[in-house]
Order: sequence, then C-alpha cells, then structure tokens
Amino acid sequence: YKYLNKLISNEKLKNYLIFTSMYIGVNPYTNSNIYTLIPTISHLYGLWYIDGGLYEYIKSLEKLFVDLGGEIVTNREVKKILIEDNEIKGVKVKNEVISCNLVICNADYPYVINNLLDDELSEGKYAKSNLTNIDYSCSVFILYLGLDKIYTNLSVHNIYISKDFRSSIEGPFNGKISSDPSLYIYYPGSIDHTFRTNNHSSMNIMLRVPNLSFNSIKYDDNQIRKVKKYILSNLKNIKGLEDVENHILYENYLTPLDLKNKFNLYYGNAFGISHKISQSAYFRPHLKSKKVKGLYFINSSTHPGNGASVVIDGSKVLCEVIENNKK
Repeated sequence: YKYLNKLISNEKLKNYLIFTSMYIGVNPYTNSNIYTLIPTISHLYGLWYIDGGLYEYIKSLEKLFVDLGGEIVTNREVKKILIEDNEIKGVKVKNEVISCNLVICNADYPYVINNLLDDELSEGKYAKSNLTNIDYSCSVFILYLGLDKIYTNLSVHNIYISKDFRSSIEGPFNGKISSDPSLYIYYPGSIDHTFRTNNHSSMNIMLRVPNLSFNSIKYDDNQIRKVKKYILSNLKNIKGLEDVENHILYENYLTPLDLKNKFNLYYGNAFGISHKISQSAYFRPHLKSKKVKGLYFINSSTHPGNGASVVIDGSKVLCEVIENNKK
C-alpha cells in the first residue's frame, strides 16, 4: 500500500491494484510491494480462459495420465505414510497397505505434517510442534448462484470496490467480516456459451473472510445468512445487477469449514501458508523431504506457492527433481 500510495493518486486505481494482491490471501497494507507484480503480469500478458472452465483442464490431465498408462484410484483416504529407516515403504489406506518407494503428497502441507507423518519426521520451522505459530492466509466465502437471466454488462472477472474498502480488505486478517464487502465476481457465461444457455447463467461471488484461527466468527447458519445478505446488497449496487436477487434459481456456498473438512486445509485457509516474505518462494516448505528418502510434496503451501498455474509449474519442477534423484 505504501509503495502504491507514493506512485498513484487516483484512489480507484490504487484500490484496484491493492485488491489484486488478495489473490494470494495476504494483507496488502502490511506486506511487501513485490506483490504488485501480480497485476503487472496480468496486464502485460493477459489472462487465459479454458472453454468449459478449469475442470476441462483437469479432465484433460486425467485423460493424458491414463493414456500414458497411469491408474487413478479415488475414494481411498490415506491414513498414514509408512516409513522405515527414513525411507518410504508405502501408504496405509483404511485397513490396506499399498507398498511403494516413492510418495508425492499433494494434500496441504500442514495437514500432512499433522496427520500423516510421525512427529520426528517433520522439519524446521514447519515442524508439527510449530504449526500453530506459522502465519496462514485468510479464507474465503463463495456464493454460487444459478440464474434465469444473462447479464451482458459483466466480464468473466469482475471486481467490486466497496465504500468501506480498507476495512473490507483488512478485516479478514483481524477476525472481522465487513458488512460492506469488496467482491470478486466470476461470470464465465460472459464468453463461454456452456455457462450461458436458454437464458440461464451461473455466477460465483467470492469475498475474503477470516480463517478458523479466529474464534470470533462461527460459520453457522446465522453467519451464512448475514454474509449472503452483505453480498447480495452490494451486488445490487452494481449497475445492471439491481434485479439479481429476483433471478436466483439455485444457490450454494463454500465456507472456511468446508475448506477445512472437505479439503483438509489448516484453519480452513484458502491460499495455504501465508506468503509473507519469510514464508515466500524458497522459504516455503520444499518439494523434497530432507529427512525421508522418496517423499515429495506439491501443494499451495509448498515452494513455489499457491494458485493453479503456480502449483502446475511447481509440479513440472518436481518432476525434474525426481528424475535427477534417479541418476
């Protein structure tokens, strides 16, 4: 914020640039100006969209993996990573042991350390005994809407800057949810006909909220109703969306509790271990375990960082690391 404040006087432009740093779940008022690179890169190189949404990419990866001879087994929860003499021996899945000499773990790093490994195998400042002392990213609340109307005034990616902008941005890091939230609105039907058929469309609205390390907020039915009310109130402030509440056919939502219980994200965070400088890039948990031969990690909390494209690039680096270790 201080860096942008020196260079830019236009408040709207400044707030827009500040908001984009929230893509990695850090407080832009207290973190490094290095994250101004996020909007810089987006505007220099643009953003890509995959027809059918990101899940089409996942399906393509799945097909490629299977075509190359791989096998994907689902609904088999891993209970323990088995290690003897600091070497991988396999994984325990319910009452079954699957033997192997290499494990790539893409569950959230703190979850792995806390639940799948013995205490003495965790490492350094990210050891199990220190997990509660690590800084974590904020969380998110997402409202999913199915609508019986197409809104032509929206792009795929939309940002709503609220009047109470600073409070809405800093609140998630202070255990608060603003009643006047700034919003990210995803509307794929703007360019993708598969999300826009028979005068129907879908919309996802995301706001940053405190993670579960704050006990001040309980994400119960009452809190969910409040947050939904805040979102719809500000949505209707946008020109062309005044009637959006009247066109809702379907709604669902995702809360920090879902992130914790369904995706095993520590404190229900949405962006992994915080990207403050001392926990960024090389200072994040590494891809290769220093203590266990054959154990590797890749997820939003590891090096190089969070985000679909970053984790995918990290996966490419991980493949090179594994290949080099074979030599």
